[in-house]
Amino acid sequence: MAIPLKQTLIIWMICLNLVSGCIQGQAENSTCLEPTLAGSMAQNPVQEPILLFPIVRNRKWGFIDVTGKVVIEPKLNYTEGFSEERAAFNNGNGKWGFIDPTGRVVIQPQFDKGDQFYEQRAAVKIGEKWGFIEPQGKFIIQPRFTQVSRFFEGRAAVENGYLWGFIDRDGKFIVEPKFTGYTDFSEGLAGFDMSQNNQDKTGFIDRSGKVVIELEDINPELEGVGFQNGLAPVWVRSPGIWRFIDSILIESGRGRKFWGFIDRSGKVAIPLKYDSVIGFSECLAPVKTGGKWGFINTSGKMVIQSQFVDLPSGFSEGLASVKINQKEGYIDKTGKIVIEPQFSLAARFSEGLAAVQIEEGGKWGFIDRTGKMVIAPQFDDSGLFSKGLAQVKIYGKWGYIDKTGKYIWYPTN
Repeated sequence: MAIPLKQTLIIWMICLNLVSGCIQGQAENSTCLEPTLAGSMAQNPVQEPILLFPIVRNRKWGFIDVTGKVVIEPKLNYTEGFSEERAAFNNGNGKWGFIDPTGRVVIQPQFDKGDQFYEQRAAVKIGEKWGFIEPQGKFIIQPRFTQVSRFFEGRAAVENGYLWGFIDRDGKFIVEPKFTGYTDFSEGLAGFDMSQNNQDKTGFIDRSGKVVIELEDINPELEGVGFQNGLAPVWVRSPGIWRFIDSILIESGRGRKFWGFIDRSGKVAIPLKYDSVIGFSECLAPVKTGGKWGFINTSGKMVIQSQFVDLPSGFSEGLASVKINQKEGYIDKTGKIVIEPQFSLAARFSEGLAAVQIEEGGKWGFIDRTGKMVIAPQFDDSGLFSKGLAQVKIYGKWGYIDKTGKYIWYPTN
């Protein structure tokens, strides 16, 4: 028997509230572990990263080490950073090749575009098609795709004819192109949506290409990374706004989205009741409800109440930046303000330091975890600290500083 539209809307809202309460109670016992590279390590052992940093001098690119010593002379027209002991470079004639950490050309410039190596595969483009090479330059997967993603957990998404599928590291399809949207693999699963027989289907596949989660009336977030800590963000759209016009019940516009999370079995683990959600970072996720942002844990418990009008940053090194009264500061994982809001902009912490801008359009400096300014504001722009160095910009030139603010490489261009 068909249910009248008005009753359908009422039932939908009641069910949403009931499910929220039941699931909330079940989820209290879940735990959180930070994401690992286990999936990638299963394919290839993790190598110690090459500590080389790109520089520009006289409009030519090269690399320095962590001490500021030039390891590869600036003579390249352009280069990407190193990944898996290879860096893609442009020879100035529109062709791309790859160098090793000594600067030796190991793969001659021959591609119309070259990407970084991931899991011993780099995407390269010849003409209008993409394929993949191994670290010595041999084609493992011939150029035949209109677009590709990088490899994650031994799988890469590839596009043919506006549809996406997945291949393994040898180029064998685990899923022929049939998806209209996807997420890369994370924690062994990849999200998808597709249209089949005039019906939309969404869910998640495993690394063999088998559909292991088939969602009904729920949509995965295809712009994110998929599963983290065993949870993936999903959304459902409400039936819209209903009203009577000339005694006829009519839907006015499409309804808004409600967000939550599913677990690896496909069950709703955190109720679909939020206006917006962001992925988990250090086991906490920003969620928006009632026009304000707070944080939930992986059990779905609101551990920091909704109180921030502007989207907070994710947690990094135990702190997240928040804006209060048009100024940014930092909170800890209990929601306690540990660095008073006083900055125009505040970046996330990395290696114990965070870049901050005191006044809008002003200079950038760095604070420590107590909020003490340890590197005075003097830079026009800055990056995060990585391996003890941070890239900074002054007078249109980029250089590197150490954690004392000393220049390891004076700004050049």
